[in-house]
Amino acid sequence: ITDFPELEELMGDNVRRNFGPSEDNDAAANNLSEEERSLITHLDGGKAKGTVTSRVLRWGVEEDYFLNNEDKQEEQTYDVIIGADIVASLYDPVALAQTLHALCGPTTKIYISSKSRLDKPHETFDAEMARLFDRVEKKVPPCSRLKNPNVFIIQAEGKRDVEC
Repeated sequence: ITDFPELEELMGDNVRRNFGPSEDNDAAANNLSEEERSLITHLDGGKAKGTVTSRVLRWGVEEDYFLNNEDKQEEQTYDVIIGADIVASLYDPVALAQTLHALCGPTTKIYISSKSRLDKPHETFDAEMARLFDRVEKKVPPCSRLKNPNVFIIQAEGKRDVEC
């Protein structure tokens, strides 16, 4: 999921490369190199387990939370939400936290890696996450590959029944 519509095509390419073409997207198989096809075949006979999709998710825009935007019949929740550097440019930290909350079920676990850049937006995000979840921890990895002391991981779980 991205909040940048211009990245949607790149994300779709990454999903196809990492999880293989779906039955609905046989054309994607033609765009894979021989090496990529070989890697996918080693996963599980060419089929990844589970469901992987990519799409645009605008923070705070509730109609984006639904799988089928036209019918708005099924709100999507996730077992695990993983984010990489999604708090790099916090233009609306409260909307981001509330969007994560809306996408969570009662047992969802959230993992977000980030790097300290802007103190005030991070503090606002942290405060809203603490209001929305029972457990929010900021952990510093024992060793960053880039040896950057400002890298951390936010782990959150225990969705609270609160109004956003």
